[in-house]
Amino acid sequence: MSRPGNKNLLIIIAVLLLTNIGVLAYFLWYKNPSDKQEQHDNRSSNGIADQLQKEVGFTPEQIAQYKQMKEKQRETIRPMYDEMRKAKDSLFRLLKDSIIYDSVTSKAADQIAERQKMLDMQTFTYFRKVRTICTPEQLPKYDSLIQGMFSRMNRPQRRSDSDSTKTDKKN
Repeated sequence: MSRPGNKNLLIIIAVLLLTNIGVLAYFLWYKNPSDKQEQHDNRSSNGIADQLQKEVGFTPEQIAQYKQMKEKQRETIRPMYDEMRKAKDSLFRLLKDSIIYDSVTSKAADQIAERQKMLDMQTFTYFRKVRTICTPEQLPKYDSLIQGMFSRMNRPQRRSDSDSTKTDKKN
């Protein structure tokens, strides 16, 4: 026979479990997705231009030049990103095949690598062109800003405190 204490313990555990699930659901789904998108749009729309103005000291004329260069860069790399996506799609479409030869996956990976190289070279060339509109006094600040930006991009992404719950944090 089960003891009355076990029944009470099971009820308490069930209530705690449901409470934990409710709290987890609240933190995962309560935030309005449009708020997150709006924050992202505000940061990325003028992010680098604002940094160039505040940290490097770009003048309004330099900002205008930068924005023209940025628009041209977007037009140039958009098709490159499309080709990269197609190359990756073709690689991952191979997953459904029952027999996959290493030579086929290697060739697909090489195509991705070649496209990534072209993107990286185009990005490097772009930032070199932006560097030409800097004054000699601005160059060290610009170089530092760009180095910092790329070092942050190459770090593994971590969720911000606003996107995570306390259970995600490690002591």
